[in-house]
Amino acid sequence: MTAEYIENLPKFFENICNAAQKQILILCRPLDKEIYIANRWKNPFPTDFIEEFLISSMQKNNFRLQSLTADEENPSVIAYDFRK
Repeated sequence: MTAEYIENLPKFFENICNAAQKQILILCRPLDKEIYIANRWKNPFPTDFIEEFLISSMQKNNFRLQSLTADEENPSVIAYDFRK
């Protein structure tokens, strides 16, 4: 998912949650976790939301964060596991 192509991110998350049965896995680079911020705009797929926004958006749609895992080589890439 690349946030810059989504016009209404809260509605997008709502639609994902409505379509999901039990679990949603999201792999992203939240802006507040980006350790390579100087190079961020060279990345063709930046994500323009912070972790708190992602988690609260999912909670509003009845999904809770089960776990998160950062990539060892690039800790700003995080896998979020949300479940009902």
